[in-house]
Amino acid sequence: MTPSDAYPAQLQAVLRGKGYKVAIKNAGLNGDTTEGALRRFASAIGRQTEVAIVEFGTNDLHSGVPAEKMRANLDALVHKLRKRNIEVLIIGFGAPLDFSDIAGARGALYTQWKLPPGQYRASDGVHYNAEGYSILVAQMLPNVEALLDRVTKR
Repeated sequence: MTPSDAYPAQLQAVLRGKGYKVAIKNAGLNGDTTEGALRRFASAIGRQTEVAIVEFGTNDLHSGVPAEKMRANLDALVHKLRKRNIEVLIIGFGAPLDFSDIAGARGALYTQWKLPPGQYRASDGVHYNAEGYSILVAQMLPNVEALLDRVTKR
Protein backbone atom coordinates (compact mmCIF):
# COMPACT_ATOMS: atom_id res chain seq x y z
CA MET A 1 0.00 0.00 0.00
CA THR A 2 1.30 3.45 -0.85
CA PRO A 3 1.09 6.46 1.51
CA SER A 4 -1.65 7.91 -0.70
CA ASP A 5 -3.79 4.84 0.09
CA ALA A 6 -3.66 5.36 3.86
CA TYR A 7 -6.47 7.16 5.62
CA PRO A 8 -4.64 10.47 6.32
CA ALA A 9 -4.04 11.05 2.60
CA GLN A 10 -7.51 9.85 1.66
CA LEU A 11 -9.09 12.06 4.32
CA GLN A 12 -7.15 15.10 3.15
CA ALA A 13 -8.20 14.48 -0.46
CA VAL A 14 -11.87 14.15 0.48
CA LEU A 15 -11.81 17.25 2.67
CA ARG A 16 -10.04 19.34 0.05
CA GLY A 17 -12.54 18.09 -2.53
CA LYS A 18 -15.26 19.51 -0.28
CA GLY A 19 -13.50 22.88 -0.12
CA TYR A 20 -11.69 22.62 3.22
CA LYS A 21 -8.21 24.10 3.26
CA VAL A 22 -6.57 21.46 5.43
CA ALA A 23 -3.20 19.77 5.69
CA ILE A 24 -3.34 16.37 7.31
CA LYS A 25 -0.15 15.27 9.03
CA ASN A 26 0.23 11.65 10.02
CA ALA A 27 2.21 11.77 13.28
CA GLY A 28 1.75 8.06 13.92
CA LEU A 29 4.51 5.49 13.98
CA ASN A 30 4.17 1.80 13.16
CA GLY A 31 3.87 -0.15 16.37
CA ASP A 32 3.47 2.95 18.53
CA THR A 33 1.66 2.70 21.84
CA THR A 34 -0.13 5.25 23.98
CA GLU A 35 2.99 5.53 26.14
CA GLY A 36 5.12 6.25 23.07
CA ALA A 37 2.64 8.88 21.92
CA LEU A 38 2.85 10.63 25.26
CA ARG A 39 6.66 10.67 25.08
CA ARG A 40 6.56 12.07 21.54
CA PHE A 41 3.78 14.60 22.17
CA ALA A 42 5.87 17.77 21.97
CA SER A 43 7.57 16.74 18.72
CA ALA A 44 4.48 15.21 17.10
CA ILE A 45 1.92 17.96 17.70
CA GLY A 46 2.84 21.19 15.95
CA ARG A 47 1.97 24.62 17.28
CA GLN A 48 -0.51 25.23 14.45
CA THR A 49 -2.48 22.03 15.15
CA GLU A 50 -6.19 22.70 15.51
CA VAL A 51 -7.65 19.20 15.16
CA ALA A 52 -6.23 15.83 16.16
CA ILE A 53 -7.46 12.35 15.35
CA VAL A 54 -6.34 9.93 18.04
CA GLU A 55 -6.28 6.24 17.12
CA PHE A 56 -4.47 4.01 19.60
CA GLY A 57 -4.95 0.81 21.52
CA THR A 58 -4.30 -2.21 19.34
CA ASN A 59 -0.51 -1.97 19.68
CA ASP A 60 -0.90 -1.56 23.43
CA LEU A 61 -2.96 -4.75 23.59
CA HIS A 62 -0.50 -6.66 21.39
CA SER A 63 2.35 -5.44 23.60
CA GLY A 64 0.65 -6.63 26.78
CA VAL A 65 -0.03 -3.17 28.19
CA PRO A 66 -2.78 -3.52 30.81
CA ALA A 67 -6.08 -1.99 29.68
CA GLU A 68 -6.12 0.40 32.66
CA LYS A 69 -2.67 1.76 31.76
CA MET A 70 -3.60 2.13 28.07
CA ARG A 71 -6.79 4.00 28.98
CA ALA A 72 -4.93 6.26 31.44
CA ASN A 73 -2.33 7.08 28.78
CA LEU A 74 -5.00 7.80 26.18
CA ASP A 75 -6.87 10.02 28.63
CA ALA A 76 -3.64 11.91 29.42
CA LEU A 77 -2.95 12.36 25.70
CA VAL A 78 -6.44 13.71 25.00
CA HIS A 79 -6.21 15.94 28.09
CA LYS A 80 -2.95 17.46 26.80
CA LEU A 81 -4.51 18.09 23.39
CA ARG A 82 -7.62 19.71 24.87
CA LYS A 83 -5.48 21.88 27.19
CA ARG A 84 -3.97 23.33 24.02
CA ASN A 85 -7.49 23.99 22.70
CA ILE A 86 -7.10 21.29 20.02
CA GLU A 87 -10.35 19.66 18.92
CA VAL A 88 -10.11 15.86 19.15
CA LEU A 89 -11.70 12.87 17.46
CA ILE A 90 -10.97 9.57 19.19
CA ILE A 91 -11.15 6.40 17.10
CA GLY A 92 -12.14 3.19 18.88
CA PHE A 93 -12.54 -0.39 17.77
CA GLY A 94 -15.23 -1.66 20.13
CA ALA A 95 -14.64 -3.56 23.36
CA PRO A 96 -12.08 -3.50 24.88
CA LEU A 97 -11.06 -0.48 22.79
CA ASP A 98 -14.18 1.60 23.33
CA PHE A 99 -13.06 5.04 24.45
CA SER A 100 -16.40 6.84 24.24
CA ASP A 101 -16.28 7.58 27.98
CA ILE A 102 -12.90 9.31 27.62
CA ALA A 103 -14.21 11.32 24.68
CA GLY A 104 -17.27 12.41 26.67
CA ALA A 105 -15.23 13.40 29.70
CA ARG A 106 -12.76 15.42 27.62
CA GLY A 107 -15.17 17.15 25.22
CA ALA A 108 -13.89 15.13 22.27
CA LEU A 109 -15.87 13.40 19.56
CA TYR A 110 -15.80 9.63 19.19
CA THR A 111 -16.29 7.12 16.41
CA GLN A 112 -15.54 3.45 15.91
CA TRP A 113 -13.89 1.86 12.94
CA LYS A 114 -16.08 -1.06 11.97
CA LEU A 115 -15.15 -3.31 9.09
CA PRO A 116 -15.53 -7.07 8.80
CA PRO A 117 -12.30 -9.07 8.68
CA GLY A 118 -11.05 -10.23 5.31
CA GLN A 119 -11.31 -8.26 2.11
CA TYR A 120 -10.66 -4.84 3.67
CA ARG A 121 -7.43 -5.89 5.36
CA ALA A 122 -3.89 -5.34 4.13
CA SER A 123 -1.63 -8.32 3.58
CA ASP A 124 -0.50 -8.17 7.25
CA GLY A 125 -4.07 -9.00 8.30
CA VAL A 126 -4.07 -6.18 10.86
CA HIS A 127 -4.10 -2.87 8.99
CA TYR A 128 -6.63 -1.93 6.34
CA ASN A 129 -6.12 -1.78 2.59
CA ALA A 130 -6.93 1.25 0.43
CA GLU A 131 -10.56 0.19 -0.03
CA GLY A 132 -10.96 -0.35 3.71
CA TYR A 133 -9.50 3.05 4.52
CA SER A 134 -11.83 4.64 1.98
CA ILE A 135 -14.81 3.17 3.84
CA LEU A 136 -13.40 4.30 7.19
CA VAL A 137 -12.85 7.84 5.90
CA ALA A 138 -16.51 7.95 4.86
CA GLN A 139 -17.52 6.71 8.34
CA MET A 140 -15.44 9.30 10.18
CA LEU A 141 -16.08 12.24 7.81
CA PRO A 142 -19.14 13.66 9.63
CA ASN A 143 -17.18 13.86 12.89
CA VAL A 144 -14.13 15.39 11.21
CA GLU A 145 -16.33 18.01 9.56
CA ALA A 146 -17.97 18.74 12.94
CA LEU A 147 -14.53 19.38 14.45
CA LEU A 148 -13.56 21.63 11.56
CA ASP A 149 -16.80 23.55 12.10
CA ARG A 150 -15.90 23.98 15.80
CA VAL A 151 -12.54 25.43 14.79
CA THR A 152 -13.99 27.89 12.30
CA LYS A 153 -16.62 29.11 14.83
CA ARG A 154 -14.04 30.13 17.47
